[in-house]
Amino acid sequence: MPISVLDSSGNPVNVEVPNPNGQATMANSKPVVIASNQSPISVQDSSGAKLALDGTDITGAVMPTGGVGHRGWLSAIYTKLAGTLTAAVTGTVSVSNQISGYALDGTDITGAVMPPGGVGVRGWLSAIKTLLAGVLSVSQGASTPTTATLQNNVSTVGAGTLLSVNGMSVIALTVNITSVATVVFEGTEDGTNFTALNAVQLGTTTIASSVSASGISVWEMPVGGLVSVRARVSAYTSGNITVTGHAVPISYNSKVVKATIDQTTPGVSNAVAISNIITGPQTAAFGSAATYANNTQIGPVQTFTVPSSGLISDGAMILASGSFAGTVDIVLFNAAPGGTYNDQGVFTLNSSDYNKLLGVISFNSVSQFGITTVLQPTSSKTYEVSGTTIWAVAVIRGSVILTAANQVQINLQVVK
Repeated sequence: MPISVLDSSGNPVNVEVPNPNGQATMANSKPVVIASNQSPISVQDSSGAKLALDGTDITGAVMPTGGVGHRGWLSAIYTKLAGTLTAAVTGTVSVSNQISGYALDGTDITGAVMPPGGVGVRGWLSAIKTLLAGVLSVSQGASTPTTATLQNNVSTVGAGTLLSVNGMSVIALTVNITSVATVVFEGTEDGTNFTALNAVQLGTTTIASSVSASGISVWEMPVGGLVSVRARVSAYTSGNITVTGHAVPISYNSKVVKATIDQTTPGVSNAVAISNIITGPQTAAFGSAATYANNTQIGPVQTFTVPSSGLISDGAMILASGSFAGTVDIVLFNAAPGGTYNDQGVFTLNSSDYNKLLGVISFNSVSQFGITTVLQPTSSKTYEVSGTTIWAVAVIRGSVILTAANQVQINLQVVK
């Protein structure tokens, strides 16, 4: 039946019930005016379902604070799109489009030329990669070789022309003195103060800072760190002098020349003492036909006589026959020991001999030659001998069986 609805003027408006045959056309519909103080009216479809509430939210979706209904969800989505989206990438992201003008905000440096085939940033990157994967060319930082005529057929004293050696390593000078004159080799670091330089005369063992001999001679000298070199004519009597020089930046190979040593009295000026290596002294053969246990002595205290004071640098112990297992320590004294040290006795260093102890040489390298055993130290120890006599005790570290007496001998090497 018809429903009475009032318009804004209070006049009744007829509202027809739904057409059972479907919605009427616009021409056959009646306008409806809703009062301004009317509470919100729910819009429903023909089945009674409310608009945009025909489904349900997904599990776990929570409406942000302040949002209600589909407007709440739409405003939440808008807020996310207007900000920054955080995305977790687990695979490969393919970028199909290029951004026009990317990394072209500047210009290439002057003189930089793109290798063939390269374009843009990728071209430069691939060119750099190719260089790094290959061999980088390194240029010599020093100057190229230089040549100069330091004295040009002169016949008077004078400094001559400088040879620039800045950045150089070595120079060679050719000196030609036709008669009587002296040429001094000099160099400078600050360009002002010169000092004499030692040079090696090629083909000889001569090292000198000047040359006076007539004729042609060739000299070589290192000049690293210097800025200039000159060949100054310091004295002139007759003839002509010509000096040419050549400097190169290559490394200088030092020369080994023959040195003359004056073997005279030590301590005298310009004299050098030469050390004499004495292959002895030796002890007389000692030892008993017995079995020597660990930490026992072989024979009594042994005495060495040396020609004069010097340094003990090495030694050897010889067992002519028997069996040996272990090593031997030779305990050295620089004065006659006062303790009791007997053959086959257990070795104990007496306290009265503490200040007489020179040192211990461990003979721990064993070589077997048939029935003969030779022991030597694996590392040298040097002990100073103040007098001409050395006392020693041989102590077994292991075991020794001597089949006969007097089968042991000790040799010491003394340098004086």
